[in-house]
Amino acid sequence: MLTKKRFFLALSFLLFITGAIYLYNDYEIIKLKLNLSEPIMWETPSEQDEIFVYDTINKKYENLGLKVTDLYYLPNLNRLHFGIWFNKSDKEDHLPSYIYEIILVDEKGNEYNANRFLNKKGVFDIFQYRSAIDLNLNQIEELYMYVYPVQEVDGKEVKREPEIKLIYSNK
Repeated sequence: MLTKKRFFLALSFLLFITGAIYLYNDYEIIKLKLNLSEPIMWETPSEQDEIFVYDTINKKYENLGLKVTDLYYLPNLNRLHFGIWFNKSDKEDHLPSYIYEIILVDEKGNEYNANRFLNKKGVFDIFQYRSAIDLNLNQIEELYMYVYPVQEVDGKEVKREPEIKLIYSNK
């Protein structure tokens, strides 16, 4: 009986330590995923702007295993920032580092490249800070996100069919 008690005590301690290590290593990613931290890439340390936060209409890209944070708009800089994350065990080794090409398209067909990014690797997930420049959200009624999976074939990067979602609407 005493052996079972020691076993469960040791197992509990091991689970606690494992959880603590996970939280320590992924604390920043967890905050970003829960929108408790802003996925903003500032150009310089002195750069500042107001930050407007908009709920992302469609946060999940089921076919790609990708999730999106809320949208963070910097009106004076005309930049939109957001984050994406995915489970790194789902991805194959032959994919390029960014794995996804993201294009934002408004209702008029204007395209905004959102391929400026920074990777943050966690224990299980990869989080990418993303931004699109020269985007005036005040003049946009609807914004769609085109997410193109990129695969490396014979040393060349090939875009596959995108998954498209409406991410913003001011209607």
